[in-house]
Amino acid sequence: MKKLGFILLFTWFYSLANAGILDSILVFKNLEPDFGLDGFNTAVKSHNVNFSGIKAGIQWQEKYTAGLSYYTLGSNVNENMAYQNHTIHTSLLMSYVAVYMEYTYFENEKWELNAGTKIGFGNIYNQFTENSGSNTKINTTYYPLLAPYLSGSYKIRYWLGLGAALGITLVPVQNVSAPFVDIGIEIYFKPLYHKFIRPVFQKKKKL
Repeated sequence: MKKLGFILLFTWFYSLANAGILDSILVFKNLEPDFGLDGFNTAVKSHNVNFSGIKAGIQWQEKYTAGLSYYTLGSNVNENMAYQNHTIHTSLLMSYVAVYMEYTYFENEKWELNAGTKIGFGNIYNQFTENSGSNTKINTTYYPLLAPYLSGSYKIRYWLGLGAALGITLVPVQNVSAPFVDIGIEIYFKPLYHKFIRPVFQKKKKL
């Protein structure tokens, strides 16, 4: 499930670009692409964890951004629990798909400040290995998700910056809703797309 989400989003985005469809849509509608890796730190069932993700979408009027994202629990979380009159050792797994919407309310040559939200659907479950070697899932729960947030970044280069985000994940599952924070290096995909990727596909279309 982890690899599948990343592969599907990347394949979808690359296929559009390679076929020239993405570039045609963006030029016709005066849109810009939004694509990148993402991640954040939070708490799940009293465990400090991190999530890793990928997102792909579009930006218009240099202020509004929307797209699709996929996140998966990146930390190893182990839990002991009762199962069929035995205590078993399990791993906690969690992932979700979400639509993200973002508004850029301040931007200059160095700074960018945004307000956004993610609305999605995911699942959380425990997994353990049977004596036969097969993996068994238990306590599977499917849930809706809402995650409003504020984010900002400082541009070091046209393609590189320092970013930070603060928000809260709201999930109707006990001990899963929690604040989240992300501080780290940020890669700006849009200028790299215009400088390196778009010219390649435009050249291929002319051949």
